[in-house]
Amino acid sequence: MRLKSVFIKKYKNLQNFKVNLDNATDLSLFVGTNGSGKSNFFEALIEIFRHLLESQQKQDDIAFDYNVKYEINGELFEISYASFEFSINGKKRKTTKGIPLPDNILMYYSGQNNTVSSLIEKYKKNFKSNLKSSTGDDNPAFIGIGPSYKELFLAIYLLLPEETKSKSYIFSKLGIKESEGKVTLKLKRPSFFSARSIKVEHFDPGTHYWGSKGILLDFFKRIEQCVDGEFNHQNIYDSEEDVYTLEISIDIFKKEFGKREAVEADDIEEALDARPAIDASTLFRLLDNLNIVDMLSSIDAKVTLQDETKCSIEHFSDGQFQSVYIYSVAEIFKNKNCITLLDEPDSFLHPEWQFEFLDQIADISSDAAATNHVLMTSHSAATLTATKSSELNSFEKEKKKTVVNPIAKDVALKQLSGNRISLNEKDIVMNITNFLRDSNNPVLFTEGITDEYILDVAWEKLYPGESRLFCINNAFDRRFLKNLFKRQDLKDNHKGRYFFGLFDFDDAFDDYNELTRGSTTTLINADFMTGLTTQLECKEHFVMLLPVLNHPDVIKLVCNSKNELWAKGRDSHLSIELLFYKEELLGKYFAKTELPGGGERLEFTGKKVEFAEKFIPNLEADSFEVFRPMFELIKQKCTSVNDTQAA
Repeated sequence: MRLKSVFIKKYKNLQNFKVNLDNATDLSLFVGTNGSGKSNFFEALIEIFRHLLESQQKQDDIAFDYNVKYEINGELFEISYASFEFSINGKKRKTTKGIPLPDNILMYYSGQNNTVSSLIEKYKKNFKSNLKSSTGDDNPAFIGIGPSYKELFLAIYLLLPEETKSKSYIFSKLGIKESEGKVTLKLKRPSFFSARSIKVEHFDPGTHYWGSKGILLDFFKRIEQCVDGEFNHQNIYDSEEDVYTLEISIDIFKKEFGKREAVEADDIEEALDARPAIDASTLFRLLDNLNIVDMLSSIDAKVTLQDETKCSIEHFSDGQFQSVYIYSVAEIFKNKNCITLLDEPDSFLHPEWQFEFLDQIADISSDAAATNHVLMTSHSAATLTATKSSELNSFEKEKKKTVVNPIAKDVALKQLSGNRISLNEKDIVMNITNFLRDSNNPVLFTEGITDEYILDVAWEKLYPGESRLFCINNAFDRRFLKNLFKRQDLKDNHKGRYFFGLFDFDDAFDDYNELTRGSTTTLINADFMTGLTTQLECKEHFVMLLPVLNHPDVIKLVCNSKNELWAKGRDSHLSIELLFYKEELLGKYFAKTELPGGGERLEFTGKKVEFAEKFIPNLEADSFEVFRPMFELIKQKCTSVNDTQAA
């Protein structure tokens, strides 16, 4: 699911307002001062998709005209609404019946935005009226998720029948070693009218759970099967407090809600009683139903932390939970097509947590990232330092009109921090122009700061005591690296000077291909194992791809079983950290992720800066041999330049 563009005719301060997200990844970041229109944009998006979803049978009302373009399940849809009529991919329609739409709009719900709060409450009210006796597979399209959902999310991961990478990730991030085997679910009298007058009688099942019916009652009965040991209604219902307390055994829950195989039996129903294990989104729906009807009093569990401290899941601070918030939402809803709207979720976090808030984005699985487009607003420079995006979306005023313009990440950081925060982890970010002016040596440009650091260490390990004839400097990110080699001023201002650009063998493969396309370039190293290298039209400029570690799990990240490279960057998955892969590092820095349809893919799961600064320097020289052919090629070019100049 990807939003491509949004046009809003008139909503509050947004007039003839357009946002282009055609190049969006799984996270689109918006910056801007308070009052610039960021929250209004989110409100309008909620209204647009409410209108689309509620116009499937009969056209609903909306206060403004709009146009929205999005991709869902590989199909592109452009929907315009004007003069009480839809235009869907150019065809006039009265309704949106049969048009694929997002399954869910997920909203970070802090209660600060009254308009968003009222929209959520309105949708909850409509859903609540149908839920109390529903027997269907109901699923609210709009889900407001705020700080109060912390315990619910953690309980879901404790209860999930199957062990998953996402569960291990959550436990690792929060320092959870193990649970103590139970989840305590407390229920209070619901708010729907029919339950208000019902007196719960121990021996009258019709009054149990305040007369709940349908999927609510079915869920309670299944939960009762997960209570360990014998009990009766008096054991789980406190008539004085008017509260149910269900002590759910996690082991029994996993059996009750886990995968069940078909068995041979005389009873046809028993014979056909095969089902998959409950997934995270279904479990969320069942528990959130209790929230919607105001039935969920609390959900808690005792856990043991890595330092052997015992505590309840209520123990975790909002800051700790925010470090896994986006990840949790994306993984729970990865089987659904979603748009997630986060309106300044980092506002009240300690700066330490702000710096780490977006680390979780890199850890989201490819499946979850493909189905969930996250849009987030922030005016925290500390938060934005962690994003891999080189370009952000900035809300600005132009001639008294609100517009969104692209803004370079480094510019946004300087504006938001008052020049107190640099673009990367070093104390000083050297401006490339100044760097080139202060040195005459050839330069190997890398995508990022950690690539530069790793290659510095690699040279020292492979060539101890040997003077390096070239500099290594990072270009901040892959997009700037590509543009650096496309710009004319690099050719005009540094004639005769050798430059090398090293791209990761992942999405940046597309950048490499773009630069090397055409008859004016020359492939000078065709062996992808030692690093594909192409000479550009400017004969002193070369672009390279990372070499490939000779390990089967690493090789298949860039090519198929016939040793044919994947055609596109999105199919390639080699970053520099994976060149140091060893089986014994699985679980610490690397993991193998299951792929749809079978198979698995190796991934780097550590923190890039920590890996570069703490792990890399302790390796022996042979761990860096993969870089030797690349260094030798650069040395050869640099030596030929020196020989020519000397002559």
